[in-house]
Amino acid sequence: MDVKNILDCKIEKLQNNKEIINDIITYLRKTNNPTTDKKMSNKYIRRSGVVYDIDSLYDHYIKFINGILRTIRKHEIDYCFTFGQIKELLRFEPNIKITYDEVNYCFEVRL
Repeated sequence: MDVKNILDCKIEKLQNNKEIINDIITYLRKTNNPTTDKKMSNKYIRRSGVVYDIDSLYDHYIKFINGILRTIRKHEIDYCFTFGQIKELLRFEPNIKITYDEVNYCFEVRL
């Protein structure tokens, strides 16, 4: 199975195959594009002149990722749910430890 083709796969489909999950995490680490930024921001998003009165879904996503970063930098454990979120976290903290929680279908992340 090609890792690139299953990155968007729902984690529930992979729950019984730790080897594939570990292969995907290894692939994400190898293809990581680290940043010197300390947190995620929407500075790269062009909003085409539209004024938003409420937070967009992407703004909520940014807050979610930044919340995880704050927690793990305090040497506490936090959780994420998708390979995309792991990919984002690796950009800011390439040395995070990632463990798949089979019971809750999520990833435990920590420094």
